[in-house]
Amino acid sequence: MKLLNKILLHLCFLIIVANTFSANKLDSLFWELKKAKSDTIIWSQYLKIGDYYENTNPDSAFFYYNKSLIHAVKNRLKKQEATSLLYIGFVFEDIGNFEKAIAYYSTALKKYEKINDQIGLSRCYNNLGIVYSYLGYNKVAMSYFNIALQLFKKQKDINGISNCLTNIGLIYSDEGNYENALKYLETSLSLFKEMKDQVGM
Repeated sequence: MKLLNKILLHLCFLIIVANTFSANKLDSLFWELKKAKSDTIIWSQYLKIGDYYENTNPDSAFFYYNKSLIHAVKNRLKKQEATSLLYIGFVFEDIGNFEKAIAYYSTALKKYEKINDQIGLSRCYNNLGIVYSYLGYNKVAMSYFNIALQLFKKQKDINGISNCLTNIGLIYSDEGNYENALKYLETSLSLFKEMKDQVGM
């Protein structure tokens, strides 16, 4: 019984520490926003606050991502505008509103095309592939993943390449093509190991 009490006390302590750290982080983000003077830094802080909320409070995430979008449009920050649209798409993908996610990803894609931002384009294509795979449109998803893969290869973005290979492997697995699924997933895993990316492993 004493051991159980010690474990419970330890868990409570860890929860308090985690919550305190989280609150301090949010306070820090708002403080940085308050003292920011550059338009790009203000935009960045709105985006970071949205990031803070994305996995726990999608409404708040949307609110701050949207503020970042409004700020980018107002100040004619073209790249930042596209990125804000992409991040709003993340929120709708997270809550399962795939129609709106596709709309935001597609709009972001067009914005990135206008400024020839290859990194932004690759992210849009990859996320469009993910959403279409959720909807069961595997052929459409595969075409987007392959476009994203080629763009990530041009940038030598190992993390992006690995993610695309994983996504393609999962499509093949879903279709019962286990030979190709294994090939892509093994290649992805080897790349993740090279990066020592424990999340990917």
